[in-house]
Amino acid sequence: MSSHIVDIIHKKINHKQLNEEEIDYVIKGIVNKTIPDYLISAWLTAIYINDLSIDEVYYLTKSMWTHSIHIDLTKVGNNIIDKHSTGGVGDKVSLILLPIIAASGIPVAKLSGRGLGFTGGTIDKLESIGVNTNLTRDQMINQLKKYKIFISGQTKDLVPADKTLYSLRDVTGTVKNYGLIASSILSKKFSIIGTHVFLDVKYGSGAFCKNYSEAKKLIKYLKAVAKKMNRKLTIIVSSMDQPLGRNIGNALEILEAQDFLSGDNNSAKDLKELIYKTAAIILMCNNNSLSYKDAYNKVDKIITSKAALNKFYEWLSIQGANINDLKKKKYFKPKYKFEFKSPRDGYLSFVSNEAIGMISVQLGAGRVLKTDKVDFQAGMIWNHKWGDKIKKDEILLTCYSSKPIDKNNISSHILNSIKIVPTKPRKIKIIRKIIN
Repeated sequence: MSSHIVDIIHKKINHKQLNEEEIDYVIKGIVNKTIPDYLISAWLTAIYINDLSIDEVYYLTKSMWTHSIHIDLTKVGNNIIDKHSTGGVGDKVSLILLPIIAASGIPVAKLSGRGLGFTGGTIDKLESIGVNTNLTRDQMINQLKKYKIFISGQTKDLVPADKTLYSLRDVTGTVKNYGLIASSILSKKFSIIGTHVFLDVKYGSGAFCKNYSEAKKLIKYLKAVAKKMNRKLTIIVSSMDQPLGRNIGNALEILEAQDFLSGDNNSAKDLKELIYKTAAIILMCNNNSLSYKDAYNKVDKIITSKAALNKFYEWLSIQGANINDLKKKKYFKPKYKFEFKSPRDGYLSFVSNEAIGMISVQLGAGRVLKTDKVDFQAGMIWNHKWGDKIKKDEILLTCYSSKPIDKNNISSHILNSIKIVPTKPRKIKIIRKIIN
């Protein structure tokens, strides 16, 4: 076993393409724990340096998918939607989008993870209001059949090879390889057997892909592998150069989702555009005769009629949230807050959205290490968005935490991550492209 894996590593070091048998050999060794971590790390390093071809990414995805349990949601019906995002700062789209889609009558499901670094995790957000995120396969299928919606954490036996690879990539500095990222995403997405996967690939300072060129590299792999595996995939390419919406945090993002579905007129324009357009696209894919205008209007009616809000409450109460506390918003009770005021007149722009995300981590809303404990009450609310005109001493944002806030330190970080400029900055386009 050791000699063969070494030969495979040397082959990749020498810029040669691995075949399907060799990649499957490695994945089986990972799952069966017959290849030690140091050799897997060497294999990952060789891949990181010399990259993977589309065929190699396909072989890797297929092998990880093969050596995994599968959750077949098609037992519920023929049109099952699975939605995923590559993550970012303030990305609470799933919390809003899924109830809208379920309220339209389309079953929608999602397996999510926890946050790490500047990107938040949907599971942390749901657990901030007491939601059970450890559903069994039977619970997933039964809930989807009866209520048309669920979000759950990933089961331990779902794509076990990816869990090992991800943990080793994290400690060996080999995370940012688009072939490895694509295989990680798709092996998990395709192990949940539905009908259509909708993937929001984000780019910008607050995303993993820092610019559109990087996003295109990832998309190339995603499209090609999905085609080879005969799975339906729609990719929405969206900007993450400013926090999405107004709220960043765990309970705070639940709060914004709840307000949005209540028809709050103060909803941020970027969040509304992304939600409405994504939901309309999903409805159109489910019904080919539906025009974009009709789909958009249907989304608006689902929200204004409170059908989506009622589905939101029904869904979260089924998974364990206290519905009375949820409706009365008793779940958000931060002990400390700090209001940051604008140092001058001008227009708001962001130097680094990632830095904004790390400020929320500093407040306690996220984790640097997987073992870190998250403060569900921590985070921030932005009163203004990119390009807004603001006045000196106007409150730009409010920070929250369960522990005392170091105001001078937080203020310094905020000032380094934003700009107050004399002229209005260029407009950010929230959706760059839609790829079917």
